[in-house]
Amino acid sequence: MRWVRLLGLLVVAGAVVAVTVAVAGRGGAPAPPALAAPVPAGYFGVNAQLALGAWNERGWRRTAAQIARTGVGVVRRDAFWSDVEPAPPRAGRHRYRWRALDRLVGALAASGLRWYPIVDYGVAWASGGDSRSPPTWRHVADYGRFAGALARRYGAGGRFWRLHPRLRVVPVRDYEIWNEPNVARFWADQVGAPARLAAMYLAARRRVRAADRSARVVLGGLSAVGADGFLADMLAARPPLASQLDAVGFHPYGGGPDGGLEQTYARIRALRATLDRLLPGHEVPIEITETGWAVPPVPEAWRAQRLARLVRELPRSDCGVTRLIVHTWTSTDAGRSPEGWFGIARPDGTLGPSGAAFQAAVAAMTSHRPMGPTVEICR
Repeated sequence: MRWVRLLGLLVVAGAVVAVTVAVAGRGGAPAPPALAAPVPAGYFGVNAQLALGAWNERGWRRTAAQIARTGVGVVRRDAFWSDVEPAPPRAGRHRYRWRALDRLVGALAASGLRWYPIVDYGVAWASGGDSRSPPTWRHVADYGRFAGALARRYGAGGRFWRLHPRLRVVPVRDYEIWNEPNVARFWADQVGAPARLAAMYLAARRRVRAADRSARVVLGGLSAVGADGFLADMLAARPPLASQLDAVGFHPYGGGPDGGLEQTYARIRALRATLDRLLPGHEVPIEITETGWAVPPVPEAWRAQRLARLVRELPRSDCGVTRLIVHTWTSTDAGRSPEGWFGIARPDGTLGPSGAAFQAAVAAMTSHRPMGPTVEICR
């Protein structure tokens, strides 16, 4: 394979980073043409589960304003079913409590940010008493109704926007169905999980699209480990899924300096190959709804450089990636577990070197005319 250097250098955190891209297409054919227009801000986003964890509207508005200054367009955070519908329906009537989510969506919209909800997790009355488990088969339809209720309230033409006419209208466009369903931490009993998730996806998509025909329903962010077999089992259990899969969320976390970005790209390439094999001709998009590195164990400068490369290369790649949402905005920056060290901003919301690198790369891709050939990763 022949490689060239992309004209132009990215100046990030005082360092000059050269971006390498491939110019040969599959089988030596010419690569597709370069992008001729800036990437939409909505292509990029951040996870903000910890930053937006407490019901504090003033704190949310401050955090949303800080996030918006990076130039991203979406913020991914859970729509907890247990918070919105803690009690079962009575006489077939569902009762939803919207106050907390109204405050969240309002804070994001005030800064021009769009919510990217993860429709999760279980609720005790529908999940066999365990709120961390998915709904039982009996309550799959109730899960679908909850997703549809989200779309009716926060989607295009939703009731929330009619109730707040002075607020900037930034309707939800994408609904992610669950988070890492192929991991026991988020779906305890993996036996039969693909079939039940397929049923949940179809039930949710039917309700969401009935409320908002323009919405996309994204299959919950799959962990890279075992994603191919999980998808194959889903499609075998529910063949209609093949024609109704709007996009697949994916979490291609790479390792440290020994694996790094190359491992991340290898995982994206493997998922692209799986989707093309299982769904030939469908060209199902991939949404990267989580990826990143913890500092430590990787060095801050190393992470800053790789985040910038992700931002500059994935929109121009041949992988059909339609979203990049990094993990995460802020973390605790404490403890021995890497889980506490993924934040690209400090706990007070000011940018660290990785956040500055991310912001600079997003500005370059959204404010200027991206130049250069397609980045060959998947073909």
